[in-house]
Amino acid sequence: MGAHYPDDDDGEALRRVEESGADMLKPMKIETSIDVPSEKQAHLLVERIAALGYAPHIFVDGESGSVSIYCARTMMATHEAVVAAQAEPNEICMPFAAR
Repeated sequence: MGAHYPDDDDGEALRRVEESGADMLKPMKIETSIDVPSEKQAHLLVERIAALGYAPHIFVDGESGSVSIYCARTMMATHEAVVAAQAEPNEICMPFAAR
């Protein structure tokens, strides 16, 4: 324990994971989500996200109808890696962002 994480949301999440007893020196499954405007667009994007090494799956909220793509990857849970794991899929989805 005792790794220094930046004072931001990702750093706080990593601190909580470490404090829960996780071994931060071993790879772990990291999952992020991206909101997209429609299920049709989500299906168009998952193949591109998978090509980056993520295991994407689509979630449609039955109540609100909102659509998200969850992107999972096993990796080292460093701040830099977590930030990159959020940025890569988001960049692919940017042209399809909900307006």
